[in-house]
Amino acid sequence: MQSYVPKQEVEIKVSTRIPHKGWVNLAIVDPKTLMLIAELLASFEMDSVRGYAENLGLGELVDMEFNITIRKLYPRCAVAGDCVSHHHMLERSSERAVTDSV
Repeated sequence: MQSYVPKQEVEIKVSTRIPHKGWVNLAIVDPKTLMLIAELLASFEMDSVRGYAENLGLGELVDMEFNITIRKLYPRCAVAGDCVSHHHMLERSSERAVTDSV
């Protein structure tokens, strides 16, 4: 488990490992209910048409790389684990959804 402070910039790297052309968003949520705690941290279209993550020469397989800035969510997220970052991807052609929390 990691802790972050308001205004801290955090690098996000995502490897989809499957063909993915669609939308992704990232938000802070309550891990028990998956309800949004604040506005989305990121939301955009992505295009991983090669089918698998690209090898960037760093020993990592990464499709997406972007930074987010942690917002002030005190007192709601004062204790590590009370809130998590959660990303949701919707693949356009099959309408499959993939979600994960960090």
